[in-house]
Amino acid sequence: MTSYIRSLDGLRALAVTLVMLFHFQLLDSGWIGVQIFFVLSGFLITRILLQEKKQELGFYLKRFYWRRSLRIFPLYFTYLLLITGVFMLVQMPESALGKLPYLYTYTFNFTRLSPEWTHSPLFTHFWSLSVEEQFYLVWPLLVFLLPNRLLKGALLLIIAAGPVVRYLLGRWLIGSALSDEAAGEAIYWFTLSHFDAFAMGGAIALFRLPERIAYPGRWFAGTALLTLLVGLGHWLILGLQGHASPPAFFWLQCGRRSELPACMGV
Repeated sequence: MTSYIRSLDGLRALAVTLVMLFHFQLLDSGWIGVQIFFVLSGFLITRILLQEKKQELGFYLKRFYWRRSLRIFPLYFTYLLLITGVFMLVQMPESALGKLPYLYTYTFNFTRLSPEWTHSPLFTHFWSLSVEEQFYLVWPLLVFLLPNRLLKGALLLIIAAGPVVRYLLGRWLIGSALSDEAAGEAIYWFTLSHFDAFAMGGAIALFRLPERIAYPGRWFAGTALLTLLVGLGHWLILGLQGHASPPAFFWLQCGRRSELPACMGV
């Protein structure tokens, strides 16, 4: 396996664009860009871990976490130190200062469960990085400890369990102090709500789907048509406004074998 897949850069750019359009309130469904990132992460991380699975556990974990730390920690913690200094200089309210421990420990996504939660343009977006880091805590051990045969079953189980987990979280939050909108965001920020996306990417790497699917153009054309029909049905039932169907659009861009990993995750 080569470590670099050029077409994934285009998918990253698409994901960034979708998220930016969402935050500028130009595309209601731009949040799907975050899901694309999670699927890509599951694919790439699982791919790397499978290549190094024959190493000793200590070396395997040390190598993985050292690489992740070098990629994420310097910029992230430099930014946190800067905003911490700003908070102290301008005497920010306690609600902002109180979030710093969660930011430093990558548990910020859990703060959305608080009825007193407030938005901040300086760090609210770090919820997804918290989810990603929590994924890193679990995934290397899962890949290392399970034989590939059992790992396949585990990934499929996680994918199937994803909607059930989100449903149960919703049931749990019904009647809580959170408003319906806040409860929905709390579910979306919760780590387990996204493990099926990571598992989808992992399954693509483990099953080696990009190498196994024959006639990918025909396969994608059929799936794109099916997804488009589902999207049209969705629009007819719920109305056009605010209910775009990004998966239908995205599948139409997936005509080449090299783009299979992220396309499968959508």
